Amino acid sequence: AGIVVVRAQAQRRQKERALLERIKQLIERCNQYEAEKLAAEQTDEVNSSAPPALAPRDNEFLQRSVALVKAHLDTPYTVEQLSRDLCMERTGLYKKLTTLLDQSPSLFIRNIRLQQAAQLLLDGDTSIGQIATRTGFSSPSYFSKCFQEAYGCKPSEYAEKQRKST
Repeated sequence: AGIVVVRAQAQRRQKERALLERIKQLIERCNQYEAEKLAAEQTDEVNSSAPPALAPRDNEFLQRSVALVKAHLDTPYTVEQLSRDLCMERTGLYKKLTTLLDQSPSLFIRNIRLQQAAQLLLDGDTSIGQIATRTGFSSPSYFSKCFQEAYGCKPSEYAEKQRKST
């Protein structure tokens, strides 16, 4: 019985060391992120007359993120899945997207879905229910609600308004 207790304590100490190491790494990553953010802010102050352009790394990150969402359009692709596919923690993804686009990851995913839906509506070959399904919305009514919030009109009115404006 004494061997079992010693072994359990040793395992516990090992888990504690691993956890402390992980916490240390996360703190270092946060410090690095804060330093990069501060450097970027200082650079922005110097270049305040020029419109903000994305760094090549950020542009590549956004392109990859959009491609992942588009690749999973017809499935209920979640923020957790996106963060896993990007090899990021969910909180890191949240910070990065809110910094770059001022959007949460869930809003980012929804907006890409809505952009694709708008394109499908312009094509005119598909019903609203089919578009909702093809763009990963749980129901046509939820799709319509989100679409109206984003575009200011019902999906059924969108294609007609676009034709009139061109």
